[in-house]
Amino acid sequence: MPTNRASLALAAAALWVYCTIAAAAAPPGLLPTNLPDVFAYPAPPAGFDPIHADDADLRAYGFPPRPNPFRDHRAYAGWAHMVQAARIRVAPVLTRTNVRHMKMIPAGFAKTPGSAYYATNWSGDAVTNAATGFGNGSFYTLWGEFNVPIAQQAFGVCNGGTDYSATWIGMDGYNSASNDVVQAGTESDATCDGGVTSGTYYAWYEWYPAYEVQTNLPVAPGDDMGIQVGVGSAISASTFITNETTNQYEAIGFGPPSGTRFIGNSAEWIVERPDINNNLTTLANYVTDFMCNTVTLLYGSNTPILGGLGGPNIPNSTVTMVVSKTNTTVISAPLVLAGGGLAYHTEGPAK
Repeated sequence: MPTNRASLALAAAALWVYCTIAAAAAPPGLLPTNLPDVFAYPAPPAGFDPIHADDADLRAYGFPPRPNPFRDHRAYAGWAHMVQAARIRVAPVLTRTNVRHMKMIPAGFAKTPGSAYYATNWSGDAVTNAATGFGNGSFYTLWGEFNVPIAQQAFGVCNGGTDYSATWIGMDGYNSASNDVVQAGTESDATCDGGVTSGTYYAWYEWYPAYEVQTNLPVAPGDDMGIQVGVGSAISASTFITNETTNQYEAIGFGPPSGTRFIGNSAEWIVERPDINNNLTTLANYVTDFMCNTVTLLYGSNTPILGGLGGPNIPNSTVTMVVSKTNTTVISAPLVLAGGGLAYHTEGPAK
Protein backbone atom coordinates (compact mmCIF):
# COMPACT_ATOMS: atom_id res chain seq x y z
CA MET A 1 0.00 0.00 0.00
CA PRO A 2 1.48 3.40 -0.94
CA THR A 3 2.49 5.56 2.01
CA ASN A 4 0.94 9.03 2.12
CA ARG A 5 1.13 11.97 4.51
CA ALA A 6 -1.92 10.83 6.47
CA SER A 7 -0.55 7.33 7.03
CA LEU A 8 2.83 8.78 8.05
CA ALA A 9 1.09 10.96 10.62
CA LEU A 10 -0.81 7.97 11.98
CA ALA A 11 2.39 5.92 12.08
CA ALA A 12 4.17 8.65 14.03
CA ALA A 13 1.30 8.73 16.51
CA ALA A 14 1.36 4.95 16.86
CA LEU A 15 5.11 4.96 17.49
CA TRP A 16 4.58 7.65 20.11
CA VAL A 17 2.04 5.55 21.99
CA TYR A 18 4.35 2.55 21.78
CA CYS A 19 6.99 4.56 23.63
CA THR A 20 5.01 6.70 26.09
CA ILE A 21 1.45 5.86 27.07
CA ALA A 22 0.08 9.07 28.53
CA ALA A 23 -2.58 9.33 31.21
CA ALA A 24 -4.38 12.32 29.71
CA ALA A 25 -5.41 13.18 26.15
CA ALA A 26 -4.84 10.68 23.37
CA PRO A 27 -1.86 11.51 21.14
CA PRO A 28 -2.59 12.82 17.64
CA GLY A 29 -4.02 10.16 15.36
CA LEU A 30 -5.14 7.92 18.20
CA LEU A 31 -8.48 7.88 19.92
CA PRO A 32 -9.47 8.23 23.58
CA THR A 33 -11.48 5.52 25.30
CA ASN A 34 -13.68 5.66 28.38
CA LEU A 35 -10.55 4.98 30.48
CA PRO A 36 -8.15 7.95 30.73
CA ASP A 37 -4.92 5.96 30.33
CA VAL A 38 -6.02 3.70 27.46
CA PHE A 39 -6.17 4.56 23.75
CA ALA A 40 -7.74 3.00 20.69
CA TYR A 41 -6.14 2.70 17.28
CA PRO A 42 -8.20 4.21 14.48
CA ALA A 43 -10.06 2.25 11.85
CA PRO A 44 -8.07 1.78 8.63
CA PRO A 45 -9.47 3.20 5.40
CA ALA A 46 -11.91 1.23 3.29
CA GLY A 47 -10.15 -1.46 1.31
CA PHE A 48 -7.20 -1.68 3.71
CA ASP A 49 -5.19 -4.83 2.97
CA PRO A 50 -2.88 -5.80 5.85
CA ILE A 51 -1.08 -8.36 3.71
CA HIS A 52 0.26 -5.70 1.35
CA ALA A 53 0.30 -2.73 3.75
CA ASP A 54 3.67 -1.28 4.66
CA ASP A 55 5.00 -1.60 8.19
CA ALA A 56 4.15 2.01 9.09
CA ASP A 57 0.50 1.51 8.23
CA LEU A 58 0.34 -1.74 10.21
CA ARG A 59 1.65 0.13 13.26
CA ALA A 60 -0.65 3.09 12.66
CA TYR A 61 -3.80 0.98 12.78
CA GLY A 62 -2.65 -1.33 15.59
CA PHE A 63 -2.09 -4.47 13.50
CA PRO A 64 0.54 -7.03 14.60
CA PRO A 65 4.03 -6.73 13.09
CA ARG A 66 4.62 -8.84 10.00
CA PRO A 67 7.06 -11.78 10.34
CA ASN A 68 9.56 -12.29 7.55
CA PRO A 69 7.81 -14.67 5.12
CA PHE A 70 11.17 -16.05 3.97
CA ARG A 71 12.51 -16.79 7.47
CA ASP A 72 9.65 -18.88 8.79
CA HIS A 73 6.69 -19.58 6.57
CA ARG A 74 4.62 -21.00 9.45
CA ALA A 75 4.90 -17.80 11.49
CA TYR A 76 3.98 -15.68 8.47
CA ALA A 77 1.06 -17.90 7.46
CA GLY A 78 -0.40 -17.72 10.97
CA TRP A 79 0.01 -13.93 11.04
CA ALA A 80 -1.68 -13.61 7.66
CA HIS A 81 -4.63 -15.75 8.76
CA MET A 82 -5.13 -13.65 11.88
CA VAL A 83 -4.91 -10.19 10.29
CA GLN A 84 -7.08 -11.08 7.30
CA ALA A 85 -9.88 -12.09 9.68
CA ALA A 86 -9.95 -8.57 11.22
CA ARG A 87 -12.42 -6.71 9.02
CA ILE A 88 -14.83 -4.91 11.34
CA ARG A 89 -13.33 -2.55 13.91
CA VAL A 90 -15.14 -2.30 17.26
CA ALA A 91 -14.64 0.93 19.22
CA PRO A 92 -13.43 -0.23 22.66
CA VAL A 93 -15.64 0.27 25.71
CA LEU A 94 -13.65 -0.95 28.70
CA THR A 95 -14.48 -2.10 32.24
CA ARG A 96 -12.01 -2.68 35.05
CA THR A 97 -12.83 -5.81 37.05
CA ASN A 98 -11.73 -7.44 40.32
CA VAL A 99 -10.17 -10.40 38.45
CA ARG A 100 -6.40 -10.83 38.14
CA HIS A 101 -4.45 -13.18 35.89
CA MET A 102 -1.29 -13.64 37.87
CA LYS A 103 2.27 -14.77 37.47
CA MET A 104 2.82 -18.51 37.54
CA ILE A 105 2.56 -19.85 41.11
CA PRO A 106 4.94 -22.84 41.26
CA ALA A 107 3.83 -25.85 43.23
CA GLY A 108 5.88 -26.76 46.27
CA PHE A 109 7.38 -29.94 44.87
CA ALA A 110 10.04 -30.74 42.31
CA LYS A 111 9.54 -30.38 38.59
CA THR A 112 9.07 -33.52 36.56
CA PRO A 113 11.69 -34.57 34.01
CA GLY A 114 11.84 -33.00 30.57
CA SER A 115 11.23 -29.35 31.50
CA ALA A 116 7.68 -30.01 32.70
CA TYR A 117 6.57 -27.95 35.70
CA TYR A 118 3.67 -27.94 38.15
CA ALA A 119 1.78 -24.77 39.13
CA THR A 120 -1.38 -24.02 41.07
CA ASN A 121 -2.84 -21.48 38.62
CA TRP A 122 -1.42 -22.15 35.11
CA SER A 123 -1.45 -24.93 32.56
CA GLY A 124 0.14 -24.48 29.16
CA ASP A 125 3.46 -23.80 27.51
CA ALA A 126 6.24 -21.22 27.87
CA VAL A 127 9.49 -20.31 26.13
CA THR A 128 12.21 -18.39 27.95
CA ASN A 129 15.38 -16.40 27.29
CA ALA A 130 18.14 -14.84 29.38
CA ALA A 131 16.97 -11.21 29.15
CA THR A 132 17.40 -9.12 32.32
CA GLY A 133 15.94 -5.93 30.82
CA PHE A 134 13.97 -5.03 27.73
CA GLY A 135 16.16 -4.91 24.61
CA ASN A 136 17.64 -7.00 21.84
CA GLY A 137 16.82 -10.65 22.42
CA SER A 138 13.70 -9.98 24.51
CA PHE A 139 10.37 -11.34 23.41
CA TYR A 140 8.43 -8.27 22.33
CA THR A 141 5.31 -9.63 20.65
CA LEU A 142 3.40 -12.90 20.55
CA TRP A 143 0.13 -14.28 19.29
CA GLY A 144 -2.05 -17.35 19.28
CA GLU A 145 -5.35 -18.59 17.90
CA PHE A 146 -7.81 -20.65 19.93
CA ASN A 147 -11.43 -21.70 20.26
CA VAL A 148 -13.43 -20.25 23.17
CA PRO A 149 -14.30 -23.26 25.35
CA ILE A 150 -17.76 -23.92 26.78
CA ALA A 151 -17.72 -23.40 30.54
CA GLN A 152 -19.47 -25.72 32.93
CA GLN A 153 -19.02 -26.96 36.46
CA ALA A 154 -17.69 -30.37 37.37
CA PHE A 155 -19.79 -33.17 35.91
CA GLY A 156 -22.79 -33.77 38.17
CA VAL A 157 -22.12 -30.67 40.29
CA CYS A 158 -24.28 -27.56 40.67
CA ASN A 159 -22.99 -25.65 43.67
CA GLY A 160 -24.74 -22.30 43.35
CA GLY A 161 -21.44 -20.50 42.74
CA THR A 162 -19.20 -19.58 39.83
CA ASP A 163 -16.20 -21.47 38.44
CA TYR A 164 -13.64 -19.64 36.31
CA SER A 165 -11.30 -20.34 33.43
CA ALA A 166 -9.23 -18.04 31.21
CA THR A 167 -7.41 -18.77 27.96
CA TRP A 168 -4.69 -16.23 27.21
CA ILE A 169 -1.35 -15.35 25.69
CA GLY A 170 1.24 -13.22 27.45
CA MET A 171 4.82 -12.32 28.20
CA ASP A 172 6.81 -12.23 31.46
CA GLY A 173 5.52 -13.90 34.63
CA TYR A 174 6.92 -17.38 34.10
CA ASN A 175 9.88 -16.93 36.47
CA SER A 176 10.97 -14.74 39.37
CA ALA A 177 13.20 -12.50 37.23
CA SER A 178 10.15 -10.44 36.18
CA ASN A 179 7.38 -9.08 38.38
CA ASP A 180 4.75 -8.54 35.70
CA VAL A 181 2.65 -10.26 33.02
CA VAL A 182 1.34 -8.40 29.96
CA GLN A 183 -1.45 -10.50 28.52
CA ALA A 184 -4.81 -10.76 26.74
CA GLY A 185 -7.37 -13.50 26.31
CA THR A 186 -10.92 -14.62 26.93
CA GLU A 187 -12.85 -15.69 30.00
CA SER A 188 -15.16 -18.74 30.13
CA ASP A 189 -16.95 -18.87 33.49
CA ALA A 190 -19.77 -21.14 34.64
CA THR A 191 -22.47 -20.43 37.22
CA CYS A 192 -24.93 -23.15 38.21
CA ASP A 193 -27.97 -22.58 40.39
CA GLY A 194 -31.09 -24.71 40.74
CA GLY A 195 -29.76 -27.19 38.21
CA VAL A 196 -29.38 -24.53 35.49
CA THR A 197 -25.91 -23.59 34.24
CA SER A 198 -25.20 -20.22 32.66
CA GLY A 199 -21.94 -19.11 31.09
CA THR A 200 -20.12 -15.78 31.05
CA TYR A 201 -17.80 -15.10 28.11
CA TYR A 202 -15.78 -12.01 27.29
CA ALA A 203 -12.43 -10.74 26.01
CA TRP A 204 -9.96 -8.93 28.26
CA TYR A 205 -6.41 -7.61 28.58
CA GLU A 206 -4.23 -6.99 31.62
CA TRP A 207 -0.81 -5.77 32.70
CA TYR A 208 -0.38 -7.60 36.00
CA PRO A 209 -0.18 -6.64 38.88
CA ALA A 210 -3.03 -4.38 37.72
CA TYR A 211 -6.45 -5.97 37.37
CA GLU A 212 -8.09 -7.33 34.25
CA VAL A 213 -9.81 -4.89 31.88
CA GLN A 214 -12.86 -6.38 30.14
CA THR A 215 -13.58 -5.28 26.58
CA ASN A 216 -16.88 -5.04 24.72
CA LEU A 217 -15.79 -7.24 21.80
CA PRO A 218 -18.58 -9.81 21.39
CA VAL A 219 -17.42 -13.32 22.37
CA ALA A 220 -19.42 -16.56 22.44
CA PRO A 221 -18.51 -20.18 23.21
CA GLY A 222 -17.15 -21.87 20.12
CA ASP A 223 -15.85 -18.65 18.55
CA ASP A 224 -12.38 -18.75 17.03
CA MET A 225 -10.12 -16.03 18.44
CA GLY A 226 -6.82 -14.58 17.25
CA ILE A 227 -4.99 -12.48 19.85
CA GLN A 228 -1.69 -10.57 19.75
CA VAL A 229 0.10 -8.66 22.51
CA GLY A 230 3.07 -6.42 21.75
CA VAL A 231 5.35 -3.93 23.48
CA GLY A 232 7.42 -1.08 22.07
CA SER A 233 9.27 -0.21 25.28
CA ALA A 234 9.51 -1.38 28.88
CA ILE A 235 6.51 0.82 29.75
CA SER A 236 4.07 0.55 26.85
CA ALA A 237 1.99 -2.21 25.30
CA SER A 238 -0.82 -2.88 22.85
CA THR A 239 -3.20 -5.71 22.11
CA PHE A 240 -4.99 -6.78 18.94
CA ILE A 241 -8.00 -9.00 19.73
CA THR A 242 -9.88 -10.56 16.82
CA ASN A 243 -13.01 -12.67 16.84
CA GLU A 244 -12.28 -14.66 13.69
CA THR A 245 -15.82 -16.08 13.65
CA THR A 246 -17.50 -12.65 13.45
CA ASN A 247 -14.52 -10.80 11.84
CA GLN A 248 -14.71 -8.11 14.56
CA TYR A 249 -11.58 -6.79 16.24
CA GLU A 250 -10.24 -4.23 18.71
CA ALA A 251 -6.78 -2.60 18.79
CA ILE A 252 -5.87 -1.01 22.12
CA GLY A 253 -2.78 0.74 23.55
CA PHE A 254 -2.13 0.82 27.31
CA GLY A 255 0.57 1.22 29.94
CA PRO A 256 1.78 -0.68 33.01
CA PRO A 257 0.80 -0.26 36.64
CA SER A 258 3.04 2.04 38.66
CA GLY A 259 6.52 0.67 39.27
CA THR A 260 6.22 -2.11 36.69
CA ARG A 261 8.60 -2.53 33.76
CA PHE A 262 8.52 -5.11 31.01
CA ILE A 263 11.52 -7.44 30.47
CA GLY A 264 10.39 -9.94 27.84
CA ASN A 265 12.14 -12.97 29.35
CA SER A 266 9.26 -15.39 28.79
CA ALA A 267 6.35 -15.89 26.41
CA GLU A 268 3.46 -18.16 27.33
CA TRP A 269 0.17 -19.63 26.07
CA ILE A 270 -1.97 -20.52 29.07
CA VAL A 271 -5.25 -21.84 30.47
CA GLU A 272 -5.60 -20.44 33.99
CA ARG A 273 -7.83 -20.24 37.01
CA PRO A 274 -7.62 -16.52 37.91
CA ASP A 275 -7.42 -14.78 41.26
CA ILE A 276 -10.26 -12.86 42.91
CA ASN A 277 -9.73 -11.04 46.22
CA ASN A 278 -6.30 -12.71 46.63
CA ASN A 279 -7.76 -16.20 46.33
CA LEU A 280 -7.46 -18.63 43.46
CA THR A 281 -10.87 -19.40 42.02
CA THR A 282 -12.36 -22.82 41.34
CA LEU A 283 -11.39 -23.97 37.85
CA ALA A 284 -14.31 -24.24 35.45
CA ASN A 285 -14.73 -27.59 33.74
CA TYR A 286 -13.79 -26.32 30.26
CA VAL A 287 -13.29 -29.98 29.20
CA THR A 288 -10.87 -29.31 26.33
CA ASP A 289 -9.29 -26.40 24.47
CA PHE A 290 -6.94 -26.06 21.53
CA MET A 291 -4.47 -23.34 20.55
CA CYS A 292 -2.48 -22.99 17.34
CA ASN A 293 -0.28 -20.38 15.65
CA THR A 294 1.67 -19.95 18.90
CA VAL A 295 4.42 -17.57 17.83
CA THR A 296 6.64 -14.99 19.55
CA LEU A 297 9.24 -12.70 17.97
CA LEU A 298 12.61 -11.58 19.34
CA TYR A 299 13.22 -7.85 19.62
CA GLY A 300 15.94 -6.55 17.32
CA SER A 301 15.96 -9.47 14.90
CA ASN A 302 12.27 -10.37 14.52
CA THR A 303 13.32 -14.03 14.75
CA PRO A 304 10.19 -16.15 15.17
CA ILE A 305 10.04 -18.71 18.00
CA LEU A 306 7.24 -21.27 17.99
CA GLY A 307 5.49 -22.26 21.19
CA GLY A 308 6.00 -25.90 22.06
CA LEU A 309 9.34 -25.96 20.24
CA GLY A 310 11.57 -23.12 21.43
CA GLY A 311 14.81 -22.53 19.56
CA PRO A 312 18.57 -22.06 19.97
CA ASN A 313 19.13 -20.83 23.54
CA ILE A 314 15.31 -20.58 23.90
CA PRO A 315 14.17 -23.40 26.21
CA ASN A 316 10.59 -24.65 26.04
CA SER A 317 8.65 -25.82 29.11
CA THR A 318 5.17 -27.15 29.77
CA VAL A 319 3.13 -26.30 32.88
CA THR A 320 0.53 -28.58 34.49
CA MET A 321 -2.03 -27.23 36.98
CA VAL A 322 -2.47 -29.03 40.30
CA VAL A 323 -4.84 -28.54 43.24
CA SER A 324 -2.37 -26.81 45.58
CA LYS A 325 1.29 -26.41 46.44
CA THR A 326 1.15 -29.63 48.42
CA ASN A 327 -1.52 -31.61 46.56
CA THR A 328 -0.28 -33.18 43.31
CA THR A 329 -3.74 -33.97 41.91
CA VAL A 330 -3.75 -32.70 38.31
CA ILE A 331 -6.74 -30.53 37.29
CA SER A 332 -5.58 -29.10 33.94
CA ALA A 333 -2.86 -30.37 31.62
CA PRO A 334 -1.35 -29.33 28.27
CA LEU A 335 -0.27 -31.47 25.35
CA VAL A 336 2.26 -30.06 22.87
CA LEU A 337 1.32 -30.76 19.27
CA ALA A 338 3.46 -30.53 16.15
CA GLY A 339 4.02 -27.17 14.51
CA GLY A 340 3.39 -24.85 17.45
CA GLY A 341 0.03 -26.24 18.56
CA LEU A 342 -1.27 -26.97 22.07
CA ALA A 343 -4.18 -28.98 23.43
CA TYR A 344 -5.50 -28.44 26.98
CA HIS A 345 -7.87 -30.61 28.96
CA THR A 346 -9.30 -30.79 32.44
CA GLU A 347 -8.45 -33.87 34.49
CA GLY A 348 -11.39 -35.23 36.45
CA PRO A 349 -13.70 -32.89 38.35
CA ALA A 350 -12.83 -29.20 38.42
CA LYS A 351 -11.40 -27.97 41.72
